[in-house]
Amino acid sequence: MMAPPINPYAAPRADSLDPPLQGLRIDYYEEDGCLVVRDGSRLPALCVRYGEPAEGELKTRTVRHVPTWTIWTFIVFSPLIGILLMLALQRTYRVTFAISERARARRRLGLLIGFGALVAAIATIYAAATLGEGMLILLGIVGVWVGIFLTLTNGQPYRVRKASGDYVYLQLHADALYEFERYKQQHQPAPEPVAVRQVNPHSPF
Repeated sequence: MMAPPINPYAAPRADSLDPPLQGLRIDYYEEDGCLVVRDGSRLPALCVRYGEPAEGELKTRTVRHVPTWTIWTFIVFSPLIGILLMLALQRTYRVTFAISERARARRRLGLLIGFGALVAAIATIYAAATLGEGMLILLGIVGVWVGIFLTLTNGQPYRVRKASGDYVYLQLHADALYEFERYKQQHQPAPEPVAVRQVNPHSPF
């Protein structure tokens, strides 16, 4: 079967583009101090915490967004109801990005601090219950919540601020956000030059 003739006036198709141009689609942009990332996109090999090069560290991860009010439901009213609401209302995004070894080390330290605070709070509750100190028990309960909060958030390379459609808003450190924007400016294809219309001085138009 003969191939159909090529129409020189047809619009270019996505599958006819060179691979470098396909990989340089604008899958992210900066808005309100956040890196707005499209679901399924692949970010440059830059650490999302420090913005430093992280060659060979790219990995596809699931980014989750849960409404803030469900977290307060978990803390103030009922952990069970809060967890159920989080699971029901969460939105997930698959994004490929890099985290450098320095950022991972900071995350491990954050987990250690949060876990240590949680263990100390539980020990405080146990000691207060043994001594019959009501104020210490209350202090220990507050410490448990603090430990849980630190374990979940301390050392995180990014924070999910919100989600909209196919895009998730990742709040990054200013240095990392700057490096991602600079990379996009340096690597995205230059716009096609616009031909200047030649005006005939003798033309009535």
